[in-house]
Amino acid sequence: MVTRREWTLIATTVSGTVCLIAARMVHTEHLSYAFVLWNVFLAALPWGFALLAEQAISRRKTVSCILWSAAWLLFFPNAPYLLTDLVHMPDANASLWWYDLLILVGGMVAGLALGWFSWTRVREILSAMTSPRLSTLTSYVLLYACAFGMYLGRFSRWNSWDVVQDPTALFVDVADRFLSPGAHPRTWAFTFIVGTILSVAAWLASDERPWRYSTLEPLQREVI
Repeated sequence: MVTRREWTLIATTVSGTVCLIAARMVHTEHLSYAFVLWNVFLAALPWGFALLAEQAISRRKTVSCILWSAAWLLFFPNAPYLLTDLVHMPDANASLWWYDLLILVGGMVAGLALGWFSWTRVREILSAMTSPRLSTLTSYVLLYACAFGMYLGRFSRWNSWDVVQDPTALFVDVADRFLSPGAHPRTWAFTFIVGTILSVAAWLASDERPWRYSTLEPLQREVI
């Protein structure tokens, strides 16, 4: 169930970013920063998949829940990925640098909000299917997996669709980073640093100490 706070925060951040970009387009008659709209859309997908997974598990449809959760994991890095859009920071001498900075920050906040709410829902699902402690450990491991996905998207230029469009090349690239970690120090440095930042931020934003979760009723062993 989507709470009023969740709707308000997501609607405010997303619509605010859209309005900023639309106003810039009207003023400059140029499509600069329109890419942020696409990135916000991609960030909204894992939130939608998390809602569908939550709905499936509440109806005891475990297989459907697993499929939607897999889709969530595939697209989840797109949410905090908006953090890396700060590489498009405008030149301080540009006339609209402050406005363009607001657009990038707005997109970043929207992505983090969508990512946060989708992550907490998946964590609830994990808690319902396993145990609070195991769900806590798994959910934080997923944040490091998310950071790895962010690296692949920003620096290797892979995207979630490549799992279908070019799975072989993607698999080879990912496998090489695991089989030869010493050859990819930047990959693992980025994954560790960003994963840790996301984990600390998630822990600080969580209201459990150290592991309280779930609003979903725990699933018993009869669910298969």
